[in-house]
Amino acid sequence: MIGDNNRSESSPPPIYAAEWSELRVVRRNVFLTILAGIIAIGAKYVADPGLHVTLPSALLALVWAAFWARAYNRYVQWPCPRCGKPWQLKPFWRGLMGPSHAVPRDSCSHCHLPINS
Repeated sequence: MIGDNNRSESSPPPIYAAEWSELRVVRRNVFLTILAGIIAIGAKYVADPGLHVTLPSALLALVWAAFWARAYNRYVQWPCPRCGKPWQLKPFWRGLMGPSHAVPRDSCSHCHLPINS
């Protein structure tokens, strides 16, 4: 059809389609882990409005922190499909950690491969 901007059946799929799909899953897991923590804190406050810490709430916080640390580490260390270096992490000489690692990048910090290419 003339003027149809949709992908035609004959065009090849993106080279790294499976990798980009995996990155979306990893990002979604980080978001859902943070959301679960916010919901758990809200539920704890609704159930017991005081600011005191109980053993169940401390255990819940430790379990949540472990899940968040695993999800965030997987996100930060996710390898670039082209160069294999961590997508989120900057080169060593630019700094090891910081808020810039939490902001989703639109290209690899090493080889500058654009996302979804």
